[in-house]
Amino acid sequence: IVRPKSFDRPELHYRVVRVDERDAEASLRGVLKSLPEDFNETSQTFFDPDHERTFSGLVFVPTVNGRHGIISTANAVEPVSGRPGIFSGSAPKGEPSDSWERTKRTHASSFKRNLTPVLVTTNAFGMGIDKKNIRWVVHYGLPGSIEGYYQEVGRAGRDERDASCVLLLSQFDVERNRHCLLYTSD
Repeated sequence: IVRPKSFDRPELHYRVVRVDERDAEASLRGVLKSLPEDFNETSQTFFDPDHERTFSGLVFVPTVNGRHGIISTANAVEPVSGRPGIFSGSAPKGEPSDSWERTKRTHASSFKRNLTPVLVTTNAFGMGIDKKNIRWVVHYGLPGSIEGYYQEVGRAGRDERDASCVLLLSQFDVERNRHCLLYTSD
């Protein structure tokens, strides 16, 4: 049994970005474009696979389908990051459900092996993932609970090196998730 002395994760650096729902995709791309600065890296190579030195990252979305679903979000981030992998528990609309299990496992494997630096996922991408070089996590929408958020950002920085955790928050998210209180400063 592993019992941590503290749940403090000083290597995780948090940022909340308030966005207008109408400009959410542009804001997401802007956040991704700003990530290289967090690590004193150039934007030309930040999203390139580089074995264990890859700046791997996760973009968490609240739903499988819809405007903040994995397919639409993957399409939104592609111009910045290159083609991301996708992962969700159930098949997104338009994907054959009989082959989805194989497809999502292929995407997850490519991400874990540092062949695909970015994975757009729902919370179905499990806690058992122990990938040391996840340098950043972006939430494209408010998670269902503080505990869920803590678990999801906790996938970053497992090597105890600095990692960025960005939450894009719109008024729509706040109204939809009133039960999940998040304290932020302006």
